Amino acid sequence: MSLFPEACPPESTLSTALNPAVIPGGRQELQVRTGAEKPAIHSGEGTVTLDLPMPRLAGPETEWVGRGISASGENPEFHLIRQSGGCYGLALGHPGEPPQAAAHRLYAALLREIPGHHLHRVWNWIPRINDSNGEGEENYRAFNAGRHAAFTEHFGPDALRPHLPAASALGIEGDRMAILFAAGFTAPDNFENPEQVPACEYPAQYGRRPPAFARGTSVTTPEGGREWFLSGTASIKGHRTLGGNFDDQMRLTLDNVRLMRAHMGVPDHASARWKVFLRHADDLAACQKAFTDAWPQDTATTLYLRADICRACLLVEVEGTFSIPPG
Repeated sequence: MSLFPEACPPESTLSTALNPAVIPGGRQELQVRTGAEKPAIHSGEGTVTLDLPMPRLAGPETEWVGRGISASGENPEFHLIRQSGGCYGLALGHPGEPPQAAAHRLYAALLREIPGHHLHRVWNWIPRINDSNGEGEENYRAFNAGRHAAFTEHFGPDALRPHLPAASALGIEGDRMAILFAAGFTAPDNFENPEQVPACEYPAQYGRRPPAFARGTSVTTPEGGREWFLSGTASIKGHRTLGGNFDDQMRLTLDNVRLMRAHMGVPDHASARWKVFLRHADDLAACQKAFTDAWPQDTATTLYLRADICRACLLVEVEGTFSIPPG
């Protein structure tokens, strides 16, 4: 499967192993649109759109995610798009649902929806991510507890790490959590930053349950190409946030991005789609200059968004998806 444009596979090539209740539907494109008033999923003829209340600062107005055959699964909350090598899926939490409960319920349902598949990448959008959940715990940390519980219940506490996908978690307005995932029949290769503690091994100071994700994943596509997913990357070394101002954090973030690209073996000629998240919109000009200096060839496709980040002290975060075609 691919997050880049490709010919939609014929229905006859799509596996029904996703769920025995799956009913092949029409061809649909999946896209994410920012700048909305509230989280919402719109399913129209030929398109499924996830609307997110996250201001766009610069770059493309709509993020094209993938194309495939629409499908129904066990849980009607999930919108599924299947390809020959796997599937995409997206879902929303209930209005006002607490972050731990929403994460646990959505991830448990997600894992039930994809038997025979491996998670490659998950994007998480959490309402008011840095606020308290009303019980003295940050919403992001409550989300981590729910996600960790769902993974542990499904895979077991001693076999968790090999199954963790690349992921990111950003804050949005509104009162509903949103998740989008990519999964496939091929097991991905997982990667960790050699200068960071794996997130799943964070000490207890970051919450009663650690974040459950890999720093990056790579997978061979059914056609013989290759894809790499870089998780949300910021100015963290070891497990500590470094950099007391934006310029320092941007420099350290780009250093971590370069380390991960090299560690994952992403070739220089790979196609790239970047997303850059800024806590403060006033940092846009400085961020664009630093990022364009690093990867000038990707200027036109880089999306800059205003968003709260998983740690309240973080000012910038970068994620990327990279691809090379077969051959």
